[in-house]
Amino acid sequence: MALAMSIDYSLFLLTRFNEERLDGRSITQSLEIALATQGHTIVVSGATLALCFTSMLVLPTSTITSMAAGAATAVLQSVLVSLSLTPALLLTMQIGRAHV
Repeated sequence: MALAMSIDYSLFLLTRFNEERLDGRSITQSLEIALATQGHTIVVSGATLALCFTSMLVLPTSTITSMAAGAATAVLQSVLVSLSLTPALLLTMQIGRAHV
């Protein structure tokens, strides 16, 4: 699930970044716009899923609560990676390509 969420969130961000680049904006401007628009969507989606999984912690079954805790942690990590590592790698690759 964590892999699927990471791919999905990164795809949201990269699609918007690509749209902005096709409109002629610079790499930095495109990334700022992508983070401002799709970043909000990613945070809301991740928070909603984390809240849903966290609410399962009140169930009396230890198997379900441990799975819920793991799922909530995985979703939050996916959000953090998508909003930090993906833009950093994108800038690194784009700027590195510009120097070649």
